Amino acid sequence: ETIRLYQDQGDSISFANTTVKVQPNTLKTIITVQRWPFESPFNSLSFVFLSSDTTSANYEERECSYYGATDKQGNLNWVMVKAESNSMYVQLLDKVEVDGRSRTAKITWQDSRIYLNVDHFWDEVQIDP
Repeated sequence: ETIRLYQDQGDSISFANTTVKVQPNTLKTIITVQRWPFESPFNSLSFVFLSSDTTSANYEERECSYYGATDKQGNLNWVMVKAESNSMYVQLLDKVEVDGRSRTAKITWQDSRIYLNVDHFWDEVQIDP
C-alpha cells in the first residue's frame, strides 16, 4: 500500500491509462495485491472500504450521512460522508491495473461500505480507490 499526501498543491497523476487531477489537501492511496490464492480462475476479489467517524471518544452515538454519485454503468464515482460538521469527500477511480493491463472495476456502495470488485488475476492487481 502506498499513501501520499498532496498538501500545498494538487497534481495530475496517471494510473491505468487514465489521468486524474488531485486537489490540494488530498490523501491518495494505491493498493497492490500480488499472487492472491484464488481457488478458481472464475473467482473474483472484493476490496471493502469502511468509513466511520472516530473524531470523538463516543463515536458510536454520532450519526453519519452518506451521499454518492454513479456513472451511466452504475459505477460509484464519489462519496461524501458527513458527521455533524465534519465532511470527507472520496473520489473513486474505477480503473485497475490487472497483470499489467488496464481494466475497469465495478464499484458499488451500501451503508458505510464501498465495494470494489476485481476479476481473477494471475500475478498482480493495483487499485487506486
